[in-house]
Amino acid sequence: MVEYKKRYEIYYSPKTDSIFDKGTTVVVIVHAKFEIKETTHPNLSINLRTCYYVEEFISGISVYENGKEVMFGRVASLIPYYQDFIKKYPELKELAEIESRWDLNGMRAGTKKQEDYIRYYEARGNKYNYDLIVEELKRVFLYEDRGYKYGEAWLCEKLPRGLKNKVKKLLRV
Repeated sequence: MVEYKKRYEIYYSPKTDSIFDKGTTVVVIVHAKFEIKETTHPNLSINLRTCYYVEEFISGISVYENGKEVMFGRVASLIPYYQDFIKKYPELKELAEIESRWDLNGMRAGTKKQEDYIRYYEARGNKYNYDLIVEELKRVFLYEDRGYKYGEAWLCEKLPRGLKNKVKKLLRV
């Protein structure tokens, strides 16, 4: 087993703009964190291979209007409320897509087959609901994959090559 010291790489991208007719100043701080951390028992990847450490991606935003925090959370939560801002900074929409797919990649409830099917299920207009997902996976005989039952542990998924550089480029750091 390889030993890693806990390591963080955090990138911030403040974007300031006056986007409302009334001159409201909006500051959006986007953060992206890459952290090497130990996996949890049973120390498995989504391919059900041993995995003791994973580089995990975590992202989010803080939105301030005239110095007061009005929103904190996922990058995608910004989109419905700040359309003018998104039009001016389209890279935030791309970052929201990356976040949707890769955020907390060290905490996957399913194997690769299960997660791929869930993405297919959601792409057909279905919303994620754990109980409904379990029923759907049972219906298509994917609830159990090589002895692993969906949701019984956190599995890790390796980040794709180049993701960190892509995120840094989107944040312009």
